Amino acid sequence: MGSGGSLLTFIGRRLLITIPLLVLITLGVFSLVLIIPGDPAQTLAGGAHASPATVARIRAELHLNEPFFAQYWRWLTGVLRGHLGYSLFKSQSVASGIRERLPITVSIAVGGMVLAVVLGLPAGIVAGLRPRSWADRVVSVGSSLGVAIPDFWLAMVLVVVLAVNLKLLSPLGYVPFSQSPSQWFTHLIMPWLALGIGGAATVARQTRGSMIDTLRQDYIRTAEAKGLSSTRIIAKHACKNALSPVITLIGIQFGYLLGGTFIIEQIFSLPGLGTYMLGAISDKDLPVIQGVALVTALMFVLINLAVDVIYGYLNPKVRLA
Repeated sequence: MGSGGSLLTFIGRRLLITIPLLVLITLGVFSLVLIIPGDPAQTLAGGAHASPATVARIRAELHLNEPFFAQYWRWLTGVLRGHLGYSLFKSQSVASGIRERLPITVSIAVGGMVLAVVLGLPAGIVAGLRPRSWADRVVSVGSSLGVAIPDFWLAMVLVVVLAVNLKLLSPLGYVPFSQSPSQWFTHLIMPWLALGIGGAATVARQTRGSMIDTLRQDYIRTAEAKGLSSTRIIAKHACKNALSPVITLIGIQFGYLLGGTFIIEQIFSLPGLGTYMLGAISDKDLPVIQGVALVTALMFVLINLAVDVIYGYLNPKVRLA
């Protein structure tokens, strides 16, 4: 009961810390309007050659004649109702545009993260259990290469090798899961590989180091002295404690992969949030830029909150910190 109560208290503290952070994020995202040089309405309308009618329309849509905090409050109350405004150049709400593209971006990031965990965790555990063995050397060299290779470069190599030369996979485009699960899967294999290989290298290195440190602890020697089998020691004691810091890394890595999808989407012509955001930046479509930036920042906050809660559950000492 006490343990459960302390965990709830820990979660409550983390939620309280998250609230002011969310307020600062919304203020920062809305403040993007301040970095636009000159008259924001004229800049967003297309510059010095924009028609007065277009400038007036954009100024009215964004309420740019009002004081800054009045604009911010109006925007924030709309965000709390799920209304992120409308695109300046497309007949579509920002929320609708994000809703269409968010599943694509998330599916790319989640697939890359699953691949990173599936490849990285076993490799790191094997290397950590047998340091300086041939397996450890292979994992160390492979992880160093994986960390050094940029995601976008690997993505282009995959396109050339798997799509152009071998013609095993489709190089570009996206097919919704509801339309064809098999084509959806085959179109995302290369994006998953491009993101997952680097992620696997990072997970493997962290797991290896954590496993080596854990196996040197006194309680492992005590378990060995009691005559416990190696399998039980590794499964019950070593892995649980060694993987606690790896959980934190996986959460951070998922956030990194989520940001990495923005470039990957461009390479593979995937209509996700990255493509939506870069198109909006090119068009100076401020409501879309603000909406995508806000949703992306919120996902990072939720990921970090989930990591904190999981880490607090695995490591009771963290709850008292």
